Amino acid sequence: MSNDRPNLVLIVSEDHGPHLGCYGDQNARTPYLDRLAAAGVRFANQHTTCAICSPGRASILTGLYPDQNGQIELATHQYAMYRPFANLATVLKSHGYRTARLGKLHVLPEAAVPFDLVWNERESISFQHRDIQTTADVAARFGAEAAANGDPFFIYACFSDAHLPMHHQSFGVPQRPLAGDDIELPDFCPIDAPHMRDRLAGYYNCLERLDAGVGLMVEALQRTTQRETVVVFTTDHGQQFIRGKTTCYEGGLRVPLLMHAPQRIAAGQVRRELTSHVDILPTLLDVIGLPMVDRRPGASLMPLACGERVAWREHVVGEWFGSPPLWYPQRSIRDRRHKLIVNYLPGRRHAGNWAYLQGETWESSLNAEDRAALSPNLRQALDRAVEPPAEELYDLQEDPQELCDLAAEPSMQAVRSGLRDALVQWQADRGDRIAEPEVLSALTEMHDRFKRTHYPSGMGRMPSGEEIHWEYGRWLDPGIPI
Repeated sequence: MSNDRPNLVLIVSEDHGPHLGCYGDQNARTPYLDRLAAAGVRFANQHTTCAICSPGRASILTGLYPDQNGQIELATHQYAMYRPFANLATVLKSHGYRTARLGKLHVLPEAAVPFDLVWNERESISFQHRDIQTTADVAARFGAEAAANGDPFFIYACFSDAHLPMHHQSFGVPQRPLAGDDIELPDFCPIDAPHMRDRLAGYYNCLERLDAGVGLMVEALQRTTQRETVVVFTTDHGQQFIRGKTTCYEGGLRVPLLMHAPQRIAAGQVRRELTSHVDILPTLLDVIGLPMVDRRPGASLMPLACGERVAWREHVVGEWFGSPPLWYPQRSIRDRRHKLIVNYLPGRRHAGNWAYLQGETWESSLNAEDRAALSPNLRQALDRAVEPPAEELYDLQEDPQELCDLAAEPSMQAVRSGLRDALVQWQADRGDRIAEPEVLSALTEMHDRFKRTHYPSGMGRMPSGEEIHWEYGRWLDPGIPI
C-alpha cells in the first residue's frame, strides 16, 4: 500500500509572518514560494499556537496545543513534552515512510520524535550558517535512496531563516541583497531610522534566501522520484519585531501556510478560514489516507484545499506562557473580525514586550531614539503591551495592527463577552487550567523562584550545567493518551 502513497515534504522556517509576495508584501522577493502558492492553495488566516519556537513546532508535530503536550516554552530552558505523544515522525514511520529531519528539532525529549536521518550540521544549517545548496543536496540524496528502495519519504525541513541574526547574505545568497533604502516601511515596524531600515532589509534578505532554499530543495527532490510529492510550507511563529514573537498579537501568531499537491489540489486557491498549526498533522494523515490520531483538537485542511464548502471553526486560539525571565501567561481568541487577549497577571510587566523597548536585548529592539520618535498611537500601544490590562479587545478589520484597545467601549461589550465565553468553553473542552487561581498561583510562584535561582542576570539562558526539573505538568497535564 505504501507504494501508492505520496512523498511528504513539510518545510518549517523561522520567525517570520506572512511577508511573502503571494501575501501582498511589496518588499518580499519570494518568486518560488509565490509560484508554489499559485500552483496550490494559500491559507490567508493561518496561526501558530504560541509565538515562540518550541511550542509552535511541537504543535505542528503532535497536533496538540502547548498546554496539552507540555512543550509550553523553549527546549533551551529544558521545557519538554509531558511524555512521548504520537507525532508525524512516529506515525509516518510506522506506515512505511522513510523519514528525515533537516535542521533543528527544538522539542524535548528528542527521542520522542525519531527520524531515520537527522542532519543538523552547524556549518550548514544554523543561526550562523545558512547553506541552502548543501541542504538541498542532503535532501536529494535522501530522496534518491528512498526512491531506489521503493519507499515513500517524509522530510521535515527546518530552515534557519529568518531567525536572528538577520544575515544580509550567507553563502552568497541573496546575490544582490536589499539595503535599507530599498525598503518600504512595513506596517509591523514603522520605525524610520537607518539602523532599523538595515534590520528590516536583513529580514527581507533572509526571506529571499529562504525562498531560494525552498526552491532548490523541492526541485531537487522532484528530480529524484516519479512519486507525487506533496509540499507544505509554514513557519514556527511570527517575526521578531515589536509586538511580534513572544506576544499574543497577530504579529506573533499569524503566519503563512502554503500547500502544493498537484494531483489532489486545484491551483490558485485562497482560503480565508481560521486555521491553526494543530491542523497540519491531521492534514498530512488525511493526504495519505490515515485516520486522525485520537483526541487531537485540529482538523484536516484537505476539504478546504479541495475547494469544498464545509463547516469550520469560528474561532482560533493562541497561548503564551513564557520562560522564567518572560513568564506572563496569556490566551487570545479571535473570530474573523475581532480579537480578545486575556492577561492573567494584570499589573505585572510583560517582560517579552518590554524587551522590544530595550535596544540591547535583541538586534530588532528599539533604542532610545526609536522610542522618542514613536507616534502617539504606537507609543500608547507599546505602553499597553508592557503593562497590559486584564483584557484587550481589537477590531482586526479596522485596526489590523491592534493599536486601539476597545475593551472598555460600551458598544463592544457584547463582542467582548461573546469572545470571553468562547474562550472559557474552549478551555473547558481541552482541559486548559491556566485561569484557575490555584494553578496560576502555583505556576507563577514556581517560575519566579526559578528566575531568582537560575537566571540571576534576567534574560538569556539558564547557566550552563544546571538542570531544571520542571513540575508544571502537575497542574497542566490533561492526561491525553500517547
